[in-house]
Amino acid sequence: MAIGVAVDILGCTGSVDERASTLNRIILVALELKDTISRLEETWTTLRRNYTQTAIAYEKTLKPFYKNLYEGTASSPPVVCVPLLLPLLTLMERPSITPEGAELWETSDQGCDIMLRHLEAARDVAHNAQSYTTNAQKILQEFECDDELLEVFKTDFQLRLLWGSRGASVNQSDRYNKFNLILTALSRKLEPPPKTQTLI
Repeated sequence: MAIGVAVDILGCTGSVDERASTLNRIILVALELKDTISRLEETWTTLRRNYTQTAIAYEKTLKPFYKNLYEGTASSPPVVCVPLLLPLLTLMERPSITPEGAELWETSDQGCDIMLRHLEAARDVAHNAQSYTTNAQKILQEFECDDELLEVFKTDFQLRLLWGSRGASVNQSDRYNKFNLILTALSRKLEPPPKTQTLI
């Protein structure tokens, strides 16, 4: 989802106002759903100028909430129907601890505490699975499933959409490294970094 958001912002080749408007909508959706697109200074500045309340909500509500989720100190709202599993999945997928791309629990002084909180949260998710199911059923009561639309939410579809058929079969770390390069190039194209003067 984070990559999809980044693509939405970086794929918006219109004016800075259009990018700020897109960012505004994404933040409003995030506020409803309870990461971070950095580097585009002009876009963030325009967002703060044109959508001040949304920018404040992002800084004061979403960023701290996101940080607390990844530290394992935030509790899920009672009406959540899809709990946050990403920290646990990342923890379980990690083949070995490496300095590059290290997670918060690998670099923090509270690393063991954070890891323990994520494991306890996973136990709570398993214990409360029926509650999540009930909430989801309540929300989706009159929803009619469209099998073709459902395909869009499958991992295989997302992989093919973002990386193409060949890219979807490449090693995950290689895929992310290449995609980071593409996103960086797009962001520099939209808002070139300030030129530094060199002294001769």
